[in-house]
Amino acid sequence: MQPSTERRLSTPKIITSQYQCCNGPALAVSNKVLYDAWLDYTTSDDMIASFNGTTWTKESAIPSAVSAEGPALGAYAGRLFAALSPGNGTGAIDYSTGP
Repeated sequence: MQPSTERRLSTPKIITSQYQCCNGPALAVSNKVLYDAWLDYTTSDDMIASFNGTTWTKESAIPSAVSAEGPALGAYAGRLFAALSPGNGTGAIDYSTGP
């Protein structure tokens, strides 16, 4: 019988407990930093926090971001991108870039 190569995830740890969220969350890595983004239902802000391998930063709102469903994250060419669906009936998808 072959040894199991199945990997299991660790017990979830809390990034934030101050907000009611989420659609998402969304995760992406850019420049060796892990980012987490989500929609905060209490303020309707799209929030983001980063993890350097040891600690999470304090969460903050993505500037001028508006979405109905919460952001999607991706990294390309060393930059972080957040895709946002404003939910204004236009079918538009907005984006924001970061480090």
